[in-house]
Amino acid sequence: MNWIILIIAAIILLCIKNFIFNKIDEHEKKALSTPGRANFLREHYQDVITFVENKPNYQILFERADMIKIGLKDGNEYYAISNFSDGVAIAFVRYSSVVKEWHFKRDEMPNHIIYEIGKVN
Repeated sequence: MNWIILIIAAIILLCIKNFIFNKIDEHEKKALSTPGRANFLREHYQDVITFVENKPNYQILFERADMIKIGLKDGNEYYAISNFSDGVAIAFVRYSSVVKEWHFKRDEMPNHIIYEIGKVN
């Protein structure tokens, strides 16, 4: 009898956990798809954004408060530039696979960042 009660309690807890995580996933999906303006990135890393935007056929694909995605119109190749607590993270993605990823501290010079991301073909 005790085993049945434990199994029922485990199933109920599992259902509650799944419900809560589904709600969190819905909120996260909505937050990720909500456009905005990346003011911090534009203020501190405008030279980097301009460098990436000036690549042939590149344009801003998506922008929100903490991330800018710049790449080809078809989305097969892009740079994802995002800020985090310690600096800026940049990822170069080609055909849904991360080719190269960089993490730079806040005090990193934009010229050095441009030099590093310019090495990728």
